[in-house]
Amino acid sequence: MFLQHWAQEFNASRGAVSLARRINSAVLPIGLPFAGRILDGYGARRVILPSTILAGLILLTADFSIRGLPQLYFFYLVVGLAT
Repeated sequence: MFLQHWAQEFNASRGAVSLARRINSAVLPIGLPFAGRILDGYGARRVILPSTILAGLILLTADFSIRGLPQLYFFYLVVGLAT
């Protein structure tokens, strides 16, 4: 949905911008086993609130930290690991 706008914003091709989503999709399975262990150990109720706050803080920092493609790639890497 935002691919064309991001390509204009970062002055890059659509392929370069869509690589950020591919990075997220590749890194996401790495963090899932750790998330499963945390959920099994502490229970869903104790994990949902801190993870929601963490996700909100990551999204809030996106506006201040993303100034180019390398920052966009790093952002999607962190989101993939934190999810």
